[in-house]
Amino acid sequence: MDKSSTTRRTSLAPATPWLGVTVALAGAALLVYGWWKVSGEARVAAQIPYIASSSAPGAALLVIGALLILRRRAPERDRRIDLLMSLLTENSETEAGPSVSGAPEPAPEGFVAVEGATLFHHTNCVLVAGKASHRVDDASLSTKPLVACPLCIQGT
Repeated sequence: MDKSSTTRRTSLAPATPWLGVTVALAGAALLVYGWWKVSGEARVAAQIPYIASSSAPGAALLVIGALLILRRRAPERDRRIDLLMSLLTENSETEAGPSVSGAPEPAPEGFVAVEGATLFHHTNCVLVAGKASHRVDDASLSTKPLVACPLCIQGT
């Protein structure tokens, strides 16, 4: 991709939501016009040209406008997901330090649960790192049923 196409794309990026709003409004106007013209015709044969020439293109423009509006939000959504993931894993890396080899450290035997929670976790699960937790054994599971953590299940 050459520099001119990159510059052109970035120069249109701020206008994309306004372009989307404009296209969506044009689509809505076509839908209203088509509905108004169709409602004045008693015969179905006389209604079809208005549906074909204004209602169908109006619906397409409305969808395209909505996609242009939502397209602008994708980078913000990706940034938020990255921030949440870094916040979830930050505590476990700062306390234990990252492993030297880069591979995850083996989980110590047993499971833990946070007081009042409904899930039990491996002892090295990032969701319980740095939190006050207690060991879970068969006796405690019989008094309060706990469900396995979905992240812990994926890791095994």
